[in-house]
Amino acid sequence: MPTNATVWLSSMPPQTAADRPAHRLMEAAVVGACTAVLMLGVYEGFDARAVVPGLTAYWAANYLPAAQGLHASTTFVTSRFGVVHAYFGLGPVWLAVPLVIAGLVTIFRLGRPATAIAVAALWPEMLALSALKKYPFLDPRTSTFLFAITVVVAAVGVAGLCSLLRPWLKGTVAAGLAVAAVAAFAVGAQPYVRSHRIPQEDVRDQARYAAAHAAPGDVILVNASSNWGFAYYWPSGQPSRRADAAVLQGYEAYFPGQPRVIVARNRDPAGVRAALSQALARARAQARQRSCTRIWLVRTHVIPAESAAWRRALRQQGLFSTGVGDEGLRVVQMGKCQSQ
Repeated sequence: MPTNATVWLSSMPPQTAADRPAHRLMEAAVVGACTAVLMLGVYEGFDARAVVPGLTAYWAANYLPAAQGLHASTTFVTSRFGVVHAYFGLGPVWLAVPLVIAGLVTIFRLGRPATAIAVAALWPEMLALSALKKYPFLDPRTSTFLFAITVVVAAVGVAGLCSLLRPWLKGTVAAGLAVAAVAAFAVGAQPYVRSHRIPQEDVRDQARYAAAHAAPGDVILVNASSNWGFAYYWPSGQPSRRADAAVLQGYEAYFPGQPRVIVARNRDPAGVRAALSQALARARAQARQRSCTRIWLVRTHVIPAESAAWRRALRQQGLFSTGVGDEGLRVVQMGKCQSQ
């Protein structure tokens, strides 16, 4: 026997093909709006406070100069693309742009108009945020998502073009075009697969290695740029924070109750010398009670001038450091110590 619900559903007019995409598009718009509100809340609650004038000045070369006119903005965009276009692996602009457009059309034809619109709007959104000085445009550290999304859309475009060509070309020819496209991308991207433009610095494993291997009397010397990451990963005690006008964050981490953890206050030669002298004083005091004391050097984001300052300070004290582990950690040994 049919139920009332069955009779009610059967009496409803069938949904037309035009209604379904419109309904999905409306759903996507509502979900997108809600997501945007949530993301804006997260940004205002956690990230907006970090946008200080000094940080904006640091990224000045990566902001779209919209106030200077169309010519300056166009020159900025083309120059930024000129710097990073090889990382897309899509070849010259005359080839890459049509492939991305073909990808957007393919996504739209596959019944995903909301996805196509969202991806198409992504680049203008990033340019607008760059003009507002909220996003460093096409810097490798901030734009990995743009590189990946653009390449995926271009790959969808290649697949869509091959699919359209199949009725006019033999299946093997279309497949051959797809294989050739993959091979061309692999050849173009291969030089960058193992490249590391951003230095491979692992403060997490440095902290964990030192925690696992340092003796209770050893000294942990942390350079200025490592203090935040080290504080996050150091498993002992509870770090605290103190105001520091020398850094854009406005504060640095330190470790009350753990006098063996010494944080350099600055990256200049005077700051490096002061931190090393403090670490040496503590290490020598410990050496009176133990035959071996080590100073563990936790250092990341070391600029050339700071690196030279560390070498000079160690040399002036007659100290030599050796690398341990695979994370860039180094150790200064004072006394007769067994190797780690």
